[in-house]
Amino acid sequence: MAALAACGSDADPGASSSSAPAASASSAAAAAAPTSADVSPTPGRPGAPKVATPKDGSGKSPCDLVPAATVSAIGLGPGKLTPAARATARLDTCNWVGTGSNWMKTLIVSVNPRSGLETTYNNRAIFTEFVELQVAGHPAVRANQTDALAGCNLYVGLSDAQTLWVIGNSGTNGTMDQHCAISTQTAEAIIKALP
Repeated sequence: MAALAACGSDADPGASSSSAPAASASSAAAAAAPTSADVSPTPGRPGAPKVATPKDGSGKSPCDLVPAATVSAIGLGPGKLTPAARATARLDTCNWVGTGSNWMKTLIVSVNPRSGLETTYNNRAIFTEFVELQVAGHPAVRANQTDALAGCNLYVGLSDAQTLWVIGNSGTNGTMDQHCAISTQTAEAIIKALP
C-alpha cells in the first residue's frame, strides 16, 4: 500500500491497493501507514527543494480545495469528507468516486499542515518509486509503494511546512501514468486556485 507517511510526522493516510471506491481506500491504506518515527532518514540523500512561492492549503476542507471544473473534467461525483477525528491518519481527507462509465475512477486529497515535503524525502526508502518533479512551479514527488492498481501518490510542497497529497486512480486496467495524470491535473488545479 502506498502510504502518506511521507507527508507527515503523525501517521497519515495513503492509497488503496485496489481500485475500490476511494472512501474505503483511504481508511484501509491509513491503517498500514507507518509514521515518520518508523522510518529513519536515508543517509547521504539531499533534502527536499525549498518552495519558492508558498501557498496555504490549511483551514479549508480538502473537498473545497479541488475546483468543481476539475472534478467534472475527471468524471467524478461529489466529494465525501472523512474528518481527521474519524480517520486513522489523523488528517482530513476528501474522497471522490467516478460517475457513470467512470465509476471505477477515484481521487483522494488531503493537506498536511504540520509537515513539509522534507518528510517525504526522509522516508524515501519506503517507496519503490520515487520521482522528483515540479507541479505548477512547486517541488513534488511521485512516490508509490505498489503497482499501478493502487493509483498514483503525488506529494507536493505547498510551503516548506505543508504538503498536498493527491491519489488519483483512473480505474480498471489503468497504468501508473494514467493514474498520475489525474493526480497531477488535480494538484495543478488546487495550487492555481490557492491564494
